Amino acid sequence: MAENGFPEAWRLLIALALFLYGWDKIANALRDRFGERIRERVSRLTDDARQGFAAGAAATAMLWSTHATFDIAAGLTAGRLLAWRQGFFALLGGEVGACLPIVLLALPIPPHAGLALVFGLALTRGARMTIGHALIGLGLLVMGQEMARALLPTVLLPEVTLPVWIALAGGTLASLATGSPITAMGVACLVATQGGVSQATGLALLLGINLGGALSLLLAARAAPGAPLRLTIALTAAKLLGVALCWWIPLPDPASPAHPLQLAVGHFLFNAITALACIPAIAPLTALATRLAPEEFSAEQPETDVNSRYWPQYLDDDLLATPPLALAMARREVKLLAALLTEMVRLIPDALLAEDENSAGIQLLKMDDRVDEIHLAISRYLARIDTNNPTLFDEWLTTMTVINEMGAIGDVIENNLLHLAETQVRQRTQLPPEIRVALVEYLLTVRTALDQAANAYLANHPPLALKVMAMKNDIAALDSRCRMREMQSLRAEDESLAAYAFRIDLCENFKRIYYHAKRIAKAVAKA
Repeated sequence: MAENGFPEAWRLLIALALFLYGWDKIANALRDRFGERIRERVSRLTDDARQGFAAGAAATAMLWSTHATFDIAAGLTAGRLLAWRQGFFALLGGEVGACLPIVLLALPIPPHAGLALVFGLALTRGARMTIGHALIGLGLLVMGQEMARALLPTVLLPEVTLPVWIALAGGTLASLATGSPITAMGVACLVATQGGVSQATGLALLLGINLGGALSLLLAARAAPGAPLRLTIALTAAKLLGVALCWWIPLPDPASPAHPLQLAVGHFLFNAITALACIPAIAPLTALATRLAPEEFSAEQPETDVNSRYWPQYLDDDLLATPPLALAMARREVKLLAALLTEMVRLIPDALLAEDENSAGIQLLKMDDRVDEIHLAISRYLARIDTNNPTLFDEWLTTMTVINEMGAIGDVIENNLLHLAETQVRQRTQLPPEIRVALVEYLLTVRTALDQAANAYLANHPPLALKVMAMKNDIAALDSRCRMREMQSLRAEDESLAAYAFRIDLCENFKRIYYHAKRIAKAVAKA
């Protein structure tokens, strides 16, 4: 107990909070400063799996965040700028690249580095604002680190040897709680500086932290169908494989204290071994990820085959006498409509990035015709349902709103985006790589919003609908960056007025798709 009556444990928690907040602030500043530039470089430097691995390692080393590397790899993979194999090895490389910031945490930081807080406060405005935020984060991190080192001997027993299963579970929970294996490893290194971790405990913590990092990505991607979810499933399976390979590593003296650098090097070796083990196991990992997270539009859904005549799959006239069952069948039919729209949004980059007439545009036209057919079938079916019950009327109205907004999304794609694609082909407009990456990122965010809005309706999940509505800030930021970038290029005379108008129209139509998805979410939230 401290002299002022404030428990040492609470002071230690405050120190750890400063340490973690400073780390998070550094990572956010680096992402704001270098994130877009790194995303562009990764899209260019990943011709094969080896380059993808190296690019992922460099990205994490510079951004200090495995989540940031995941966002880049998943976004480029979902936008079809990276093959799935390249995106997966970029994630594995990102885990290895995390070793650099962990080593920096393991090394003693001079106490006077806390003066960075003063310099950071002086740089919180202007073009160097992100540098200021990084220095503030460094100052807070050093303050928290020094406080924790002074308090740890009074709170922890030296050379703690926990049962390996408890240490493994503790490392997993720590990684899930912090949301990042790097920060969890930073705390472990901090505790190890005072001899508070034995080698056996350190190994179990190391394995648990890495497993928890993969699980945190899996939880973050569970509502994002397609490439992001498949990548996290494969990464989690790879981590389990790595844990199985490293679990029985013999230690010279398991009870002796672990040095922070041993934990940092152990992190590197674990992820390097895991990456090597994934080379021969890539085929089964791919099969597992595809099985657990199949494509949203595939041969398993023949009911959405645009080359055949459409027949309603679930709209049974015999159920009209039982309105609740009829509405349930209509909801299942809406699922087919949502799957078709998801595939249409996925094909938009293929149509926009083409240099000549292509099958993607023709396929999109056929899909929109199918969207109109499904929309008409559901509308006619809903019109025949008795809605005298007020509760059923709310559900009926929500379903009608959802299908109307989905039909509007199909119209935006057909009437606006396909027209822009035809104009691009006719004028032979070329999209620079950095513009292409930015537009694909914008479209991926819109697609995620549409997926989540549809899932919110299908699962009757208002919290997910509220999440879609809250994405308006992300959409506004993407739209603002897009317009600012195009305005700067126009002022610098780097592009013609026609190219400027073309790209602004793309952003405007992406935003329209989001707002239709937002109206779907709003209808679900009100129901």
